[in-house]
Amino acid sequence: MASYPDTSKHDHLPLTYKANHYKLVLSNINKEKNTFEGKVSIQFDILDETDSIILNQKFLKITKATGNLNITKTESVVSIKSITNDDVEQTVTFELDQKISKGVFTMDVEFNGIIRNDMCGFYTSSYKDDEGNTNHILTTQFESVDARSAFPCYDEPNAKAQFEVSLIVEENESVLANMPILSSKTLDDGKKGSSDANRLKIVTFETTPLMSTYLLAWCIGKFDYIESFTKTAKYQGKPIPIRVYTKPNNSEQGRFALEMACKSVDYFSEIFKIDYVLPKLDLLAIPEFGANAMENFGMVSFRATALLFDPKTSDLKYQQKVAYVVAHELAHQWFGNLVTMNWWNELWLNEGFATFVGYLAVDKYYPDWNIFTEFVAHDIQTALTLDGLKNTHAIEVPIQHAYEVDEVLPIMSILTNLEMLKLLIYGTVSQKLLEKMLIR
Repeated sequence: MASYPDTSKHDHLPLTYKANHYKLVLSNINKEKNTFEGKVSIQFDILDETDSIILNQKFLKITKATGNLNITKTESVVSIKSITNDDVEQTVTFELDQKISKGVFTMDVEFNGIIRNDMCGFYTSSYKDDEGNTNHILTTQFESVDARSAFPCYDEPNAKAQFEVSLIVEENESVLANMPILSSKTLDDGKKGSSDANRLKIVTFETTPLMSTYLLAWCIGKFDYIESFTKTAKYQGKPIPIRVYTKPNNSEQGRFALEMACKSVDYFSEIFKIDYVLPKLDLLAIPEFGANAMENFGMVSFRATALLFDPKTSDLKYQQKVAYVVAHELAHQWFGNLVTMNWWNELWLNEGFATFVGYLAVDKYYPDWNIFTEFVAHDIQTALTLDGLKNTHAIEVPIQHAYEVDEVLPIMSILTNLEMLKLLIYGTVSQKLLEKMLIR
């Protein structure tokens, strides 16, 4: 179990309770109004006496909350006296009608939210199809601190929990998330109008392993996909299915990324001595995406230009980018997702190690590319240029508030390449070093 952060170094939510399980249902997802409704049941372990529960929220309106305390199989209702949003601190405080000091406390919260259009949180992405019609994909980008804009949660990296997600969507839409689909059921009373084509279904996904809120993800839309399987990495003794999802009629451009993904999962399972821990892996091309990619556990999101490659029309240099970005994000499935930094000031280590082993994987499978020469010639020079500016900063900097991390992330990621250069100069990564980093 991850230790809690040093309370003297930054602000964080109270440590008197720990969220360990979320059961989340999103409904009334309205693409025209960009709104949705949600219900979340959060199970807490009470660690010390408290008469309030404080969670993160952003752009949410809490409409109802109820509580239930279980102590040695004896249940009692705990009323919520008041609900107070603090939009500056991005929190919501639930005042209880009594003090609780032990047991399992379950709080059911109903809320309304907005589907954002800034490529953060739960947001909408659009593209034109072959006939020129506008289509929408609803997806998520929660790193660093935007899970709180999709549901109230303990939105800190070391506050790992399990997540059970259900989405109510139109029957003709596909839905993806971190885990495989557990069930999909058409709602008999779910017509949005007179057309049967607009009937609704509820899609429920398998429960995730313990993971950080920023790695939770889902996506709603219409997709094509291609599929392959790992050769050596196994999940419960079987090869792991890996898919690349794209907008319709575009999936073959994901063939190279699919091959690289299968190779990377096999390779990382071997060098880390830990098999990939989920039953599936999806790589998803998003038409509008702010970063190159995001390492959501089991469902990695990519900017389309960082995942798709057409051997007939694309520059071969572009193939190197796709190979590296895929390897980098899949390295995070271990270093970052399975083992996570305690607080955001350690994000440089998360990104730095994924950078190094991402290049390591590309070099293994495409040695004729001399990828480390490219790394030194381009990435290191960029880092040295930024490091020479008066407004540069150290790789590891204090992060007082979690929402400050986005202010330092761009330069932090680039300067991390200087640390990776030291590994190249002073020797390759040994198995003992890998084990040490994983234990950390």
